[in-house]
Amino acid sequence: MKYAWKRYWLIIFLVLTTMVGLILLAVNNIIKYEIFFGGVAFLLTLFISIINFYQNNDKFFKELFTEFNKRYDDFNDFLNAVKDDDTFNEAEKEKVMDYFNLCAEEYMWVKKGRIPPDIWKAWKNGIQRHLSKAPIRKLFEEERAMWKGSYYGFFDEMK
Repeated sequence: MKYAWKRYWLIIFLVLTTMVGLILLAVNNIIKYEIFFGGVAFLLTLFISIINFYQNNDKFFKELFTEFNKRYDDFNDFLNAVKDDDTFNEAEKEKVMDYFNLCAEEYMWVKKGRIPPDIWKAWKNGIQRHLSKAPIRKLFEEERAMWKGSYYGFFDEMK
């Protein structure tokens, strides 16, 4: 709950300030009580809509986060086992390519504002760690040369 106050403080402040303004206007007979109650109903509806918007965004982020982490789990052991002197067979190349596709999807959602920058920073650090391995970097460079404009800008992000 403490976090909710920090997140919604501006909305709460604006709603309360407007509510006080409406009360003062109604008490001083500057506006009719029908307008006052309509204004209160509008403010409550607006407040609830904004809270629902944030909650739906959080839910969508959680779904993305869970899905991406689950999909990454399929690559984790393989990527961690890669050594600088390894050479990939075709199946292993495909696995690395699938990993690049996953990373590009994650980056696309970052650009859309659906994944917070701090989460992307952590994921990017992990990607860079894997790209520091020679065989993965080699495939990455080959893909970048072939598909520069593809992967939703992921190649430019990971220079």
